[in-house]
Amino acid sequence: MEIVNIENIYNDKNVVFIDVRSPKEYLEDHIINAINMPVLTDEERHDVGYTYKNESKGEAVRKGIRYASYKILDYYDEVDRLCREGNKVVFYCFRGGMRSTSVAKTMDALNRPIYLLKGGYKEYRKYVRDCIEEIPNKYEFIMLHGLTGVGKTKILTMLKENGEDVIDLECLARHKGSAFGRVGYDNPTTQRFFESELVYELSRFKGNKVYIESESPKVGNIVVPVSLFRTMKDGVHLLIQTSIKNRIKIILDDYLPDDSAKIYKFNEDIIGMLLNLKKALGKEKVNILIEYINNGNYEKFTEELLIDYYDPLYANSIKNYEYTAVIDYENIEDAVKEIIEKR
Repeated sequence: MEIVNIENIYNDKNVVFIDVRSPKEYLEDHIINAINMPVLTDEERHDVGYTYKNESKGEAVRKGIRYASYKILDYYDEVDRLCREGNKVVFYCFRGGMRSTSVAKTMDALNRPIYLLKGGYKEYRKYVRDCIEEIPNKYEFIMLHGLTGVGKTKILTMLKENGEDVIDLECLARHKGSAFGRVGYDNPTTQRFFESELVYELSRFKGNKVYIESESPKVGNIVVPVSLFRTMKDGVHLLIQTSIKNRIKIILDDYLPDDSAKIYKFNEDIIGMLLNLKKALGKEKVNILIEYINNGNYEKFTEELLIDYYDPLYANSIKNYEYTAVIDYENIEDAVKEIIEKR
């Protein structure tokens, strides 16, 4: 069994991490693509902790061994499969302590080539924070600005398809960054997992110039790290513009479900979020917008929401930057081509 440091193996494509922490810990954050094979389930971990506090350490250890023992065959089969595929299997728990060490040593005793992550998740988390702090020294951001619906996210997707390095903060945050930002995202993320995904995406880039969408310091409940936000502001700024007709189409393509069976839930979600805008729009305007939704008049709903709410909201913030170029398009493919040419 070999003990390894996260910085030496993070970018090794042959490494497969096995996270032996509980499902709850894994859900909060984990190394990207790690397999969760908990030594203790959430319920078992709670039981062992309760025993430790209320009975004795010895009895808690015995109970933990009993819970873990029936999982040994599953570990062996998975490790055997991964090794046969040419992978390096690295175990980790929270601190690289009893949970991961006991499993790794057992697999090692069964002649499986096993690695143990030094410091476990805690050391990995420090690595993520260090990588984020290094962003200003490694990357230059090209930030896309524009009113709601000009297609910034769609342009990022098309740039990525053209081989450009792109960070989509809204995708990582599972939120579109607006009053209706939760629509389309059923499972929220956590701050820590957002940062893990951010570092993972950055680690895959071939260069140092990265396209990113203009965002506020918070995207939904996720806080954009200060080092990233400052580097974004210090980068190159491009202003994207298009017609109101294009903007309406882009928004409806992005938000409106293709499946008619999901329309009722979509309408319900939109109306619920609209009710939170009564103070900004007034009760009468909100009722008009709700009527559009109930009648299926999504184009009119979108147009009036843009004109009466979003455009006035973001008009001033757009004026806060000096732009290298203003790209006013009718065909979004032409916009992508022009952006790449200005790189």
